[in-house]
Amino acid sequence: MNIDENYFIEHIKHLKSLNCEAVEVKKCEELDDISGIILPGGESTTNLKFHEYFLNMCNQYAN
Repeated sequence: MNIDENYFIEHIKHLKSLNCEAVEVKKCEELDDISGIILPGGESTTNLKFHEYFLNMCNQYAN
């Protein structure tokens, strides 16, 4: 199995097969419309950088 940056599509397909509504979130303000979030795993350094960036953006949005 090849996994690339678009593998999130497979996560969305799986959630929809379980009758869950799944959406892609690209902006912090889109978090207002959801009740939960799934962050797929991956390489730890890349994930840490993403989480720091994402949390910083969300904190700015919240304030």
